Amino acid sequence: MKQEKVKNYYKKDRVVDKYDKKRFLSKGGKFVDSNEKEIVGSLFKEKKNQNILDVGAGTGRFSILLAKQGHNITCLDQSKEMLEILDKKSKQEGLNLSLIKGDALKLPFQDNIFDACVSIRVLWHFKNPEKLLEEMIRVTKKDGIIIFDLLNKKSLRRFFTPVANRFVYTNLMTKEKMKNIINTSGGNIAEEKEYFILPYFIYRHSPKFLVNFLEKAENKLHRTKFKKNSSVIYFKVKK
Repeated sequence: MKQEKVKNYYKKDRVVDKYDKKRFLSKGGKFVDSNEKEIVGSLFKEKKNQNILDVGAGTGRFSILLAKQGHNITCLDQSKEMLEILDKKSKQEGLNLSLIKGDALKLPFQDNIFDACVSIRVLWHFKNPEKLLEEMIRVTKKDGIIIFDLLNKKSLRRFFTPVANRFVYTNLMTKEKMKNIINTSGGNIAEEKEYFILPYFIYRHSPKFLVNFLEKAENKLHRTKFKKNSSVIYFKVKK
């Protein structure tokens, strides 16, 4: 039921049509967007011209970013509506992406065919994220990488999750639990990054005059012991 709720949520016109605008076009949203892209982009800088699968590509924030870095991108999403927006955006950018409507838990690909997989803001919608991680590891070549994020159970986000879950399910998890899942799924952690000590929506809904202050506070807190309480943890896993 939880997964059906997530699928249905991202098919709604009011969600699809306003997805980028609602989350990433305000001043606070642009701060979130630019930092997420910097983190994910930095994890792929070591190689060029990789064949990358973007699982849960949505409207293509990371597909387009990585394509511009010179990679070959296959975009998979369960929402036809999201993929239609991605198609328009990629054509506007002059990019040639492969778009596939499919189930993240049953990736329609053979074993060991991608150099890397990326899946941002996706695993934490699953009650059992190990199933998706195992699928991404399966389709990734030996020594390839898988990049994904989780919502940290030890962050401020835990206080707001009951409200958020009224709209779409999110699964908060400790770093320790995710590390165990990675190990049992056949992956090895190559790198991890933490950010957003304040949850996304605080930036997104803050007035412009407050965002500059929050940005400075985020960067200062990130250099303290509070870093471990960041709301998002990004993992780079090697197969």
